[in-house]
Amino acid sequence: MESNTIRSSSPKSGYSATVEMFLDIDGVRHDVSHMGPEFIILAQPVNYPPCEGVVGLTVDGRLKQWPVRLPDGISQVASRVRTAKAA
Repeated sequence: MESNTIRSSSPKSGYSATVEMFLDIDGVRHDVSHMGPEFIILAQPVNYPPCEGVVGLTVDGRLKQWPVRLPDGISQVASRVRTAKAA
């Protein structure tokens, strides 16, 4: 009789990283709920015209930040915000 059990070669550690994401525009920090290549989704959408900002990602207390352009701005009616590399 065959077994349907799937065995894992890696041990389970129970570790879960603490992750925080944000978008800073002119000193105002907005929480980011999702992030992907060339887009972010804000936890609370706001209206902004096209501008530049800084995306921040903190994983277990280690902060990484990078400048971005928001070529389409931000709209409260569209959840996905397109980002591009800042000049």
